[in-house]
Amino acid sequence: QAKEVRAWAKEQGIEVPARGRIPAEVLEKYNAAN
Repeated sequence: QAKEVRAWAKEQGIEVPARGRIPAEVLEKYNAAN
């Protein structure tokens, strides 16, 4: 799932670290959008 979240964030112009934890706010936005 992390790959999907990172790909989605990239499409939205949100910078996400390539490794490690995905910030909670990014996960919230991802879950709200999907």
